[in-house]
Amino acid sequence: MIHLAYVALPPGRPGGRSVTERFTVVYRAYDRFNLLLYVGITGNFVVRLSSHAEGSGSEWVGYVDWIEIKRYATRAEALAAEATAILDEDPAFNIRGRPREQSEQAFRDWLHRHSALTGHNPPGAGWWQDTEEVIGGPRECEAAA
Repeated sequence: MIHLAYVALPPGRPGGRSVTERFTVVYRAYDRFNLLLYVGITGNFVVRLSSHAEGSGSEWVGYVDWIEIKRYATRAEALAAEATAILDEDPAFNIRGRPREQSEQAFRDWLHRHSALTGHNPPGAGWWQDTEEVIGGPRECEAAA
């Protein structure tokens, strides 16, 4: 079961959107250890989450324990917040929006932390290039600090 946490929902604006209109949200998906898996943006959260669950390239969905959702008044604000979160918070499975090396390192760090907390590699973790050398490889990381 995935738990949802709604945060920072802006109050209705006089003359603004009705309750039936969609808002753009930035969502953060976390695993059971509260490690950030993915940051995304959408105008329809239910449809977007379904597309992640059904599509390829969303291997992180199987690790999600809870999702934080933050609503923004404009899509431009949400896009800026998503871009900043991807760069600053290092989600493990985001590939776009930052240099490839940073994406690879974020995944490796998550893999190390997950493995340190569970004692084994997560199932299906080999989807990313070069992951076979991560556990027990030459680079040490700050595992589950």
